[in-house]
Amino acid sequence: MAGSELEELRRAMEVGFAKLDGRFDVVDERLKALGTTQERHEEELGAARERRWPLPVLGVLGSLGGIASIAAWVTPHK
Repeated sequence: MAGSELEELRRAMEVGFAKLDGRFDVVDERLKALGTTQERHEEELGAARERRWPLPVLGVLGSLGGIASIAAWVTPHK
């Protein structure tokens, strides 16, 4: 191989490695963004869990509402 061919191959390899390096940088940035998004979703889910009413409380409130409705319907009006 002549010196110019070797120089051309070296340059082609440098360009290829630069492209790969750029692609790895993009992948790295996307992985960091996914990590940030996941953390934010976990925080939002935790906040939603803290705000929700427990199911037994809702059952009791519904039962009390039903009892009050029946009591008002059964009680004679004067």
